[in-house]
Amino acid sequence: MPIPLRDRKLDWFFIAVFSFFAFSSFLVDTTPALGKYPGMRELLLGSYADCDPMFIAPPPFLLVAATVSGFVWGPLYVVFVWAFVKGKNRIRIPALMYSSALTLAMLMIIAEELWSTVPGWRSPRPGKFLAYNLPYLIMPILIGIRMRKPDPFGAEAQPEEGGGGRCSPPRDG
Repeated sequence: MPIPLRDRKLDWFFIAVFSFFAFSSFLVDTTPALGKYPGMRELLLGSYADCDPMFIAPPPFLLVAATVSGFVWGPLYVVFVWAFVKGKNRIRIPALMYSSALTLAMLMIIAEELWSTVPGWRSPRPGKFLAYNLPYLIMPILIGIRMRKPDPFGAEAQPEEGGGGRCSPPRDG
């Protein structure tokens, strides 16, 4: 049986962060792919866009990253929340794949925003940009560490040998 959630207190952190990430992915990152919603655009202009000029007019690579975040990572965050609550070890491989993919993507996006030589791409407020975006680099690293063991939530129940309706070979004797 998996270790109960009450005994995996640190997993509440993952549940809370991935719940927020799901909300953020669905609300914010689907906006560039689906079109600019006036209300969301005003909200982003007033709170975030001043530190991320590429977000309002995304180059193709950032449009792809936002689309993946909204339509791949968003649903995956919901699955992560479910898996952490229920202690589902089978989330390990998707979590490791997510960890690798988002870490690489965030390193490239952060590098471009901090050191870009393309006019208009460099963040004019790098501290604010990092405050908003470092969690999306740190969490994939943390989930990669959390999922390093084959059974990250403890051993799940396995069917007994010879039981559960399976045929057993005849025994001599």
